[in-house]
Amino acid sequence: TEDLMYFNMTPTSYNSTTQSSVDVVGNNVDVVFRHALSWINVVLVKDVDAPADAEITVHSVKFTSVLPQGDAVVDNAPGASTDEIVWTAEGTEVNVEVCPNDDAATPFVESDVVLTTTENTLGKQPIFIPQTMAGNLVVKYTISSTDGSKFTETKSVNLRGLAGNGAWQPGKKYTYTITIGTSEILIDPAVTDWTPVGVEVPRV
Repeated sequence: TEDLMYFNMTPTSYNSTTQSSVDVVGNNVDVVFRHALSWINVVLVKDVDAPADAEITVHSVKFTSVLPQGDAVVDNAPGASTDEIVWTAEGTEVNVEVCPNDDAATPFVESDVVLTTTENTLGKQPIFIPQTMAGNLVVKYTISSTDGSKFTETKSVNLRGLAGNGAWQPGKKYTYTITIGTSEILIDPAVTDWTPVGVEVPRV
């Protein structure tokens, strides 16, 4: 998935008559690039209270009803927020799988994930168009015992009740930590800022 960044127009970024020695270094103008999209990260872990002989295997993790396209408007009016970008998501809803995971030892071969009590950050980390969380986070997993018995379940959790204000926001990273045990599955969401990057842009 490719990222999309933007910077707000300022008088010095497009009007040479307002430039001063403070604003311009050589023939460059300082601007701050900001992330326009939403970064999604999923972490899988086995509950520390689960029996040691219980093997927990995750077969799939997916986000449903994601809009894959959108239009964005950046507000450059005087007094506007320096990071204000407003998205209108659109297109046909799709389901986005982040697991099966890419097997690092065998590139391009997808495999299930056998959980340990150490957090496993999935290699697939999609970047979404900011939008209302309309779908679910769906996890399919199997719990196996040494006696040969096994149990497979598909758990679906509504995304709007997990993190944020019911919407993925631009410039935010959403980490969903999924802890699976033999008696329950817990999803702990966390939202962090995606750090802006200051860049000197050559004037053309």
